[in-house]
Amino acid sequence: MSKVNYEDYLCTHHLAGANIVPSDFKGALPYLKRIKPKVIVEIGTYLGGSARLWQALFKPDVLITIDRKKLAEDMENVLYLHGQPSQDPRTVAAVTEFLDGTPVDLLFLDGGHLYDQVKADFELYAPLVRNGGLVLLHDIYNDNPGVVEVPRYWKELKEWHTCIEIEQTDNSSGLGIVVR
Repeated sequence: MSKVNYEDYLCTHHLAGANIVPSDFKGALPYLKRIKPKVIVEIGTYLGGSARLWQALFKPDVLITIDRKKLAEDMENVLYLHGQPSQDPRTVAAVTEFLDGTPVDLLFLDGGHLYDQVKADFELYAPLVRNGGLVLLHDIYNDNPGVVEVPRYWKELKEWHTCIEIEQTDNSSGLGIVVR
């Protein structure tokens, strides 16, 4: 991993940065460094901040970004699957076909925030993650029924999977890690 200041890629430094609270990312970083992700799938690209963060920190061989909107498509060596939902069978097929059996090291879920959306994203894409790989979920503390329901699904995941919860800080929306 290169010597990169991750804080330079967070929204606290510029508007197009990753929308992750610095203390949350600092808590997750040791786990991410440990797996040295070279194949990354991100659901929920928005302005591309987290994709830029992954590129800067890990220089992945494969970076796939999925978003229903086409807002950030300016990075090189990235497969953009934008313009349709992550749960669309065409999107899932495109990811599976592109990977061609190559397992994912890191899956970042920050797309749809309703219970059914985050559950579907996990169920559709987590099987692509290798043993020992990680699924990183954003907004595990940001409970707002009808808008953000990630905490409800996070509680279920903790019952069935090995999970690591990054300690919540005052301004934290939370990061949770599922170890595959």
